[in-house]
Amino acid sequence: MARLLAYLNIFFHGALCGMLAVVVTSCAQALGIENSDVVSTFAVFSLASTAMIHINTSFLLPRYRVGQVLTLASLIFLVSIFLFMTCSDKTSLTWAFLSLGLGLGMGFSTANYLLVSRYEGRERSSKLALMTFFYCVGATLSPAIGGQILSRSLPWQYSLLWPIAIFWLGNLVSFWLPAKRYESSAAKRAYGAWPREVYLVALSLFLFSLAEISFTSWLNVDGEEVMKLGVEDAAYLASVFWFVVGVGRYSASRVLLRVPDKTFVLFSCLIAVLGFLFYIRVSTYGLALLAVSILGLGLSAVNPSLVSLGTSFSRSPGLLSFLLTAGSLGPVVAPLTSQWIYARYGSFGNVASCLVYLGALVGLVSFLKTRHLGEEVTHEANAG
Repeated sequence: MARLLAYLNIFFHGALCGMLAVVVTSCAQALGIENSDVVSTFAVFSLASTAMIHINTSFLLPRYRVGQVLTLASLIFLVSIFLFMTCSDKTSLTWAFLSLGLGLGMGFSTANYLLVSRYEGRERSSKLALMTFFYCVGATLSPAIGGQILSRSLPWQYSLLWPIAIFWLGNLVSFWLPAKRYESSAAKRAYGAWPREVYLVALSLFLFSLAEISFTSWLNVDGEEVMKLGVEDAAYLASVFWFVVGVGRYSASRVLLRVPDKTFVLFSCLIAVLGFLFYIRVSTYGLALLAVSILGLGLSAVNPSLVSLGTSFSRSPGLLSFLLTAGSLGPVVAPLTSQWIYARYGSFGNVASCLVYLGALVGLVSFLKTRHLGEEVTHEANAG
């Protein structure tokens, strides 16, 4: 039952995040503001989500039942629905995204907490990858559904309603869970007691989320304004991207039972780099679909692999909170940096920045892999 709840929560997360990029243009037109203004509010949304991830994993979940925590999140979503339906300018839109981010952070961190506290080693990597597969199912369906809603001239706010209904369904499931609070049996460590590899993994999560959010936030805008596609066709770009990400994450849930996390991350990043280089050169809709498919495959399971790698040092709520917070800082920073880059250098500049982030990530993970091999050689020499 706990796994089902984790999968429902992450499906909701994917459905909602996948919908955000779809509504950018329609929201901007309805409120009489620029696309970049809408994208900039995503930073507030992500900041609120990041703050709630830390609060939830560090304070709420260790003290209260999962059902109680998710009931609070449901009430927050009621407030956010009201704010979205009544927003009329950028300020009110910002408040709406603030409340939405608080609820989303609570659901996302609960899903991760349930799995990380129950599994270890490569099995944890596998379960996390499978959980993020359901994120992709939601992110694949939502752009297509959102495109259909918008093409029928319905209010753009309607696109956000059905993912929240999925979350409420998950909230009902939570009341069938036992009263157990999923505390880790591992001793809690203070930040200063963690090995420095933890901080390198956290920085890697930040860089990955920078690259992923910088690309996906502008994917629909690229389709509508650069490739001159209609709303539905542009939305299908995002759907294809997340569909392939989903396939990749489902496959990764099997592969990670046999392949080390660091090796998998390096191989995935290589595919993503090739995808970005191809995306820069696309000139037709068919090639664009192929490019986002390659990108989806490359970016599919980097995040769960890094989370699993980081939590291998300890399963304490504090460490999980630290890693999830690091990964969530990317969505806070990316809308602001990508807005500035896109306004000055267009789609090419935005994709180039993603390549820089991935290059830095590859460097960090290569260092971790080399250090691990060096420690193994030293250990064998001492044993001999």
